[in-house]
Amino acid sequence: MHKIPLIQAPTPLHKLISFQENNVYAKRDDMTDLALGGNKARKAEYYLADAIECGCSHIVTYGSTESNHCRIVAAGAAKLGFSCTLVLSEPSEPPSYDGNFFMYDLLGANIVYAPVERVSVVIDETTEKLRSKGENPYFIPGGGHGNLGTHAYVKAYEELEEQKRSGNLWFDYIFLASGTGTTQAGILIGSRIFDHYNEQVVGISVARSTSRRTSDS
Repeated sequence: MHKIPLIQAPTPLHKLISFQENNVYAKRDDMTDLALGGNKARKAEYYLADAIECGCSHIVTYGSTESNHCRIVAAGAAKLGFSCTLVLSEPSEPPSYDGNFFMYDLLGANIVYAPVERVSVVIDETTEKLRSKGENPYFIPGGGHGNLGTHAYVKAYEELEEQKRSGNLWFDYIFLASGTGTTQAGILIGSRIFDHYNEQVVGISVARSTSRRTSDS
């Protein structure tokens, strides 16, 4: 799988203060640099490279009104010369002109709102409308989930593994925010590739109201 370099890597691995005799480290993927950073930037490197290889001209993706994923995709698209349309979940009230919404405008992204129950329909309508205008749209799933997004975090784990080896480190647990599950899947696969079966990968849900337990057996 090919990628186009958009981030500053490797991101730092910082040791935090010890907690109850446990050593705690933070992998600083908030410092990936592209448009204020975050884990979505690693995924965008692969999706946007694929868009280039497919000869596409217009990037379409989906997210919430204040989506970090949409901010990163809009930034990567602008940097690479793509036009970009963001299909955003329809807000209950007009969004304020700050935060990620400010970044969407700054980066020149077009915005289409969709009621949550009609998201897939609006995405289809949007891509079809672009085709009718002679564009070749490329759709990136919300949150960057999918095989390319997962692969991005398998490679991120390889980066972490190098840092662990150089620092003579090992971990019992890896905790991360988990929305679509793509980042967690990539980290889990990476951990198993390196035979770290005693290393527990724990996702802290940022998108579900109930607990879910999964098994990698």
